[in-house]
Amino acid sequence: LEHLPACDDAFRSQRLSFSKIRTLTRVVQPKNETELLRLAESVPASQFKRALATWSVKNENPEDINKRHLRDRGVFVSTEPDGSLLAIVRLPPLDGGKFVAALDAGVMTNNPRADATAVALTLAQQRADALLRLLSEGSMGVETEVIVHVRGDGCSLDDGTPLTGSVVERIAPTAFIRALIHDADGHPIN
Repeated sequence: LEHLPACDDAFRSQRLSFSKIRTLTRVVQPKNETELLRLAESVPASQFKRALATWSVKNENPEDINKRHLRDRGVFVSTEPDGSLLAIVRLPPLDGGKFVAALDAGVMTNNPRADATAVALTLAQQRADALLRLLSEGSMGVETEVIVHVRGDGCSLDDGTPLTGSVVERIAPTAFIRALIHDADGHPIN
């Protein structure tokens, strides 16, 4: 923070939490510090990473973003104190969307035991089980669909994760495309 006086002041005065400052310092530079501070102050912490990604898509060269996504991808594995495995997966946005779509398709096609002793599983537990089935059984016999929204103000996955236009251009020739056209007020046209 010594080279980012406005961020240092925002943290010291408690206008921004440690979590937001930690996230912000990974991408902020003196030339965009003021703009990104305003962004950090305007969105909840739970939405801040996605807001930064959206800012990046609108303000950075798409090729630089795609190169960074490829450079930073990885699976990071460690052993937890109880002996269980912790894996963190970092993928470019479209590949991440495919990954989540495959897991969620596996969740939707799973037929858990219907007896009274069955325990309700969290979504995270169901996704873990789907991942294990995917690894052991392959595609699990399901087809997945990744929804990409293309709008005048940018492209994104269905969950709001921003995509560069170059990613959409790259997949368009081989993708099944279904268009949903909206009127000027944002309502779908039948």
